[in-house]
Amino acid sequence: MTVVVAAAIERGGRYLAARRTRPAWAAGRWEFPGGKVDAGETDDEALAREIREELGVDIEMLDRVPGEWALHDDLVLHLYVARLAGGEPQPLDHHDALRWVTPGEFGEIDWLESDRDAVAALLALLAMDDDAVAAPLAYSVERDFATPVDRMWHAWTDPAALEEWYHPMDLSVVPGSVVSEPAVGGRWAVAVDASAYGHIAYFWGRVTEVDEGHRLAHTLSYSQDESDFIARDDDAEHHLIVIDLAEGDGSTWVRFAQYGEMPADQAAMAQQGIESYFDSLGAYLDR
Repeated sequence: MTVVVAAAIERGGRYLAARRTRPAWAAGRWEFPGGKVDAGETDDEALAREIREELGVDIEMLDRVPGEWALHDDLVLHLYVARLAGGEPQPLDHHDALRWVTPGEFGEIDWLESDRDAVAALLALLAMDDDAVAAPLAYSVERDFATPVDRMWHAWTDPAALEEWYHPMDLSVVPGSVVSEPAVGGRWAVAVDASAYGHIAYFWGRVTEVDEGHRLAHTLSYSQDESDFIARDDDAEHHLIVIDLAEGDGSTWVRFAQYGEMPADQAAMAQQGIESYFDSLGAYLDR
């Protein structure tokens, strides 16, 4: 039995799918890129070689997706999660298109029939990872913006930029309230002037994950009491915010997710609020 290895390459919460050009029975359908393990190779060595040949990039192996799946001609598939370590993927060998897709979009892809069970196993693994990050997911908002990823990263991490846009469309940020230290353990804080509704909304936390241009995560505590904002107690009740970015063709996809216990009606209101934050972000980027 010959092993075929494939890579689910992750960037900013999206995974790279490749469209086949051959053989005829596979042409036009999608797969995770990879190929056969040659004699004397390990899975890791074979996958690094195949991805370099097929996409022109280097990858870093992360996790193997549990299981293996029978293919045609006495082949068996092993699927690995990986991330880019150098270069920008290009369809170089028996592929004519690449597409970055979220797990929620996997069902829209015309996968090779033989890959469908592996895709389902990957979804199950990702669901387990989401539970491990912070359970449950309260809500998420995602949108594509016609701006390059470096400018988008600046918008999410630069204090002056955040002061310009980090608020719902009908509100504003309290001048001088923003703190943004985009390094693990760094502080994050902002006050939104909601005096039209009778209060100031104070938010603060600590940065927990930074992958420049791809992911920013931080804790989030909330109060309407200025003394809490001044104290910024790290042990205060908090949720987790995860912002994922993925660069497209002249655009950047952004996903904002909040993890933690939250009543359904409150989560719906928070989601609607972040939609307005995204409107404000879009207006800022259009200036």
